[in-house]
Amino acid sequence: MGFCYQQQVCRLYLSKAKTRNFEEDDYMTIYDVAKNKKRIAVFNVLLEEACRQWCDLLEDAPERKDGERFAEFFFEVFEAKEDEYMEEILSLD
Repeated sequence: MGFCYQQQVCRLYLSKAKTRNFEEDDYMTIYDVAKNKKRIAVFNVLLEEACRQWCDLLEDAPERKDGERFAEFFFEVFEAKEDEYMEEILSLD
């Protein structure tokens, strides 16, 4: 699948998105990610993965076409897979 419309829309939502960060007991935002170069690398990979997952299900979930709730979905993917991807990045150093 080529460039997904959600990739355009999701960037608008991500700057406003907040999700629970249980380690620090506060809310994680895009600004928290931007503070760390390795986390930015993970962010970029997981953004693409979340967009692919979101777009792959558009036919089965047409309510996703407007992009609403993508940011929440993205941060769920980010929290679930950040450690796995971070390990890969650290192993490349």
